[in-house]
Amino acid sequence: MGVQTATLTRIGSLTVHTTFVTGMLNKMAQLLSQAVFLNYDIHHGHDMRAERRKVGREARFIFSVWFCYLAGAALGTLMNSLWGPRALLIPVCIVTSAAFVDQARPLSIEEEQDQP
Repeated sequence: MGVQTATLTRIGSLTVHTTFVTGMLNKMAQLLSQAVFLNYDIHHGHDMRAERRKVGREARFIFSVWFCYLAGAALGTLMNSLWGPRALLIPVCIVTSAAFVDQARPLSIEEEQDQP
């Protein structure tokens, strides 16, 4: 999980927590709260539509990560029932491949350049 956390931390401008659900839950709650306040501002005459679209895109992305958690849990359960512990070879190969790709083209350098 440490390799996975270090390998994939950002997609575009969004920070992604792929190894713990609470970080993504926190981000989703922040986006939903922001959307509620933006809707309030729009209802009261402020032009915040562009910001609302941005928040909506981010919320859809975070929801898609949650959907991937659900799909992974379902697929993991199915594969465990079919292959037993050997099913763990699939995620190990995926994470190992991602680590090799990150060594060849590190995302951390791009992240550091994006930092102010």
